[in-house]
Amino acid sequence: MRNTTRLLMWLAVAVCVSAAQMLPGYAQATPGATCADAQTTLVAPMGMAASPDGLNLIVDRGLQAIFSIDATTRDCKLVSSARRGTGPAFNAPVGVVTDGQAYYVIDPGAGAVFTIDPQTGNRTELSGKTSGSGPQFSTVRTIARLAGGSLAVFDIGTRSIIRVDRETGDRTILSSAKVGSGPDFVDPFGLVADTGNRLVVADRGLNAILSVDAATGNRVIISGPDRGTGPEFLSPTRVMLISDTVLLVVDPVAKTVFSVDPSSGDRSVVSSPQVGAGPSLITPVDLAMQDGHVLVLDLGKRAVLTVDLANGDRSLAYEDNRPVPAMLRYPMGIAATKAGEIVTVDPQRDAVIAVNPETGAARIVSDAAHGGGIFFITPESIVVTLTGDLIVGDATNVAMIHVDYRTGDRSIISGPTRGTGLQVQDPIAMTHAKNHVLTTDPDLGVVIAIDTTNGNRSIVSGPARGDGPTFGVPLGIVAADNGKYYVADPVNAAVVEIAPRDGRRTALHPAAAANRLKLQAPVGLAQDGAGNLVVADLKARTIYSIDLKTKHMRPLSGPATGSQPATGSGPAFKRPWGVAVAMDGAVYISDSDLAAIFRIDPATGDRTMVLPQP
Repeated sequence: MRNTTRLLMWLAVAVCVSAAQMLPGYAQATPGATCADAQTTLVAPMGMAASPDGLNLIVDRGLQAIFSIDATTRDCKLVSSARRGTGPAFNAPVGVVTDGQAYYVIDPGAGAVFTIDPQTGNRTELSGKTSGSGPQFSTVRTIARLAGGSLAVFDIGTRSIIRVDRETGDRTILSSAKVGSGPDFVDPFGLVADTGNRLVVADRGLNAILSVDAATGNRVIISGPDRGTGPEFLSPTRVMLISDTVLLVVDPVAKTVFSVDPSSGDRSVVSSPQVGAGPSLITPVDLAMQDGHVLVLDLGKRAVLTVDLANGDRSLAYEDNRPVPAMLRYPMGIAATKAGEIVTVDPQRDAVIAVNPETGAARIVSDAAHGGGIFFITPESIVVTLTGDLIVGDATNVAMIHVDYRTGDRSIISGPTRGTGLQVQDPIAMTHAKNHVLTTDPDLGVVIAIDTTNGNRSIVSGPARGDGPTFGVPLGIVAADNGKYYVADPVNAAVVEIAPRDGRRTALHPAAAANRLKLQAPVGLAQDGAGNLVVADLKARTIYSIDLKTKHMRPLSGPATGSQPATGSGPAFKRPWGVAVAMDGAVYISDSDLAAIFRIDPATGDRTMVLPQP
């Protein structure tokens, strides 16, 4: 996700707004803010930690915010966000730890670890692109505090645990395929340190819990398919140490809290749909201990539950049961289904949302509360399969996820646990090509083909394959009827044509014949029924049509520019991103800044806001 953040910063300059405003959820700081001041409900609570002063810290990735909840009064306060505190903005925070003096937040969107002042909410980048030396982060996922005071961060992009010096931000590899012995990490998510020199890792790919020696990096499986008795994990996601003899593991796919004996690896169920009474677990994602009570953070319920270790009974410690005010927060990828609905992915809602283009009625197809399986973390792209189901590209899961359109169930079709070849880091756009899905990856600067039958990945075009101009930032992609692929590249202000056979790249710089209008920052692509490319230009805030035979470009819908009059009427775009063409020829645009879906009449260019309805 590093280049996605870089792209946002570059586009901020391109469209002449501040970099902070370019980040979703931007607002001025408000000292002494409470949860009510955030003007929204919890959206995607992803991480939790207990502080020594009796506060439960909640990281909400969707709101880019840190909240604290008083364990006694249940009062909720906003600790740090764009509305409180100064410093670099959060992009997609997912985890937090504390030493009693400061809070440390891991943010895969920013590719950094932040230090948070609990009193002011001020943010400082401790380690990341602009601070600390050593190996750069790729896609950071979880954080722990080591006994000696340094921090440990797991980076799924490099499949390594990285030690971070809490004073300097310097980074060193603690354990990886090249550092330490034992089984390689596959898809680890949970990370915790004991009071000695040991880390405990929950690895979803291995369906196992590992012990890692922080001094040597050596890895040993302490519980999993081949070690220990008891019910098997389905997707062990977070782990917590109760004592030297008891580990707790939360599994959102099994909707279960497990107890693990680290000496034998034996597993038993503490709380699940079949064990314990009280509110059900929907998508439990994290654990904490506060005043002797076990707390479980449930992403699907947007709640914190207390679990009784003796009998598995569950009770609500905190629940945000207010309705989420807006169906869309930050729509990105968009596609048209055969059933006539428009589907979009929202990385702030961590959801797939379907919209009826005639009525504007919206429904959640899949999220932490709808459908089972692996939960989304940063869904960015979407494509409709030939069978009518969906495939979603998720940047923090670094995976392509199949979504059952009827049930919302999710399963990985390609990622750390399935398929061979170069691992996708940031699948920001997708398209179909026969039995493959094509994705662009701005982190790697490549186009990758993914075999949907086995998850195998191969490079179609990039630095190591194909001649022609180097990609600046490859974004939108479409497999055209003429057998070639086309990629939107906003840095090079061009659409790039790719020959599938050898990956050869040719930059198209189409211009309107009458007034020589040029592309400025193309980001989204689709193809209409006549074979023309439909291009969303973020800087021009205009949608263009390009005839692939003549290479002539004309405005399809947008404002007046230079000598070019406005095309179409209706509400204006602000940040057009995704493009989809329905079977009836109508063009649909996702606008991330307006949290809206537009419909364009291709004959007139007139724009209608389908969602939200004006």
